[in-house]
Formats: sequence, C-alpha cells, structure tokens
Amino acid sequence: MPRLIDANALKDSVKETYCDVCNSYNRVKCRACNLDDAMSLIDDAPTVPTFGEWISVKERMPDDGTNILVANAKTGSQYVSHKDLIYFDPDGNACVPTSYLQTFVFTHWAPLPEPPKEDKDDAHD
Repeated sequence: MPRLIDANALKDSVKETYCDVCNSYNRVKCRACNLDDAMSLIDDAPTVPTFGEWISVKERMPDDGTNILVANAKTGSQYVSHKDLIYFDPDGNACVPTSYLQTFVFTHWAPLPEPPKEDKDDAHD
C-alpha cells in the first residue's frame, strides 16, 4: 500500500542531513546536490490521492483493478464501481454500468480506502 509522505519535507531533510556546503568546483557536487538530482524524481511522481480527493477523468483514469467511487459533478450523484467496468460512450463520456442495465456517466473518481482488518479481539467464533 502506498505511504503518503511530505515530499518537500523529505527534500529539506536530505539537504540538512547530507549537505557538505557544496563545493561545486571542478564539477564535483556535494552529496546533497547529487541526492537532489535523484530527489527531482519525487517532483515528477504522481500524487497519491487520499480518500475523498476527487480526480477529474480529464486529469487521469484509475489504475486497473481499483475499486472506486465515481461522481457526476453536474448532478452531484455518486456510485461505487470498479475500474475494470469503465467504458466510454460514443460522446466520449466516462461511464460505468449500474443495476438494471443503466449507465452512470461520471466526471470524477476517487479510490476507495482499503477495507478494515478484523482485530483478533473483535473476532467472533
């Protein structure tokens, strides 16, 4: 499961921990500058949405196998679905099937959280 971190705080911490007061003479970088080059990958990485953050279908679609909550921003209605059920109608709208063979057109989606784990103390025989 992805772990949410503060990328800016991580970059600041790396610089504070590893900076040798960069001596960039002769094209030699200090450890912090070398790590900063690698840390730029963090800036380019996609942000992991937390539950409740809506993502527009224009921005990106969910990963395969993801349980999602879909919503239509125009109507305010919501529906729980699965990424593998998404299709696009002839007008290019993102859709999921509902019960009774109806179609739900959605404009935004959010990943559902992982289901809760049963505590050993809460288990019933």
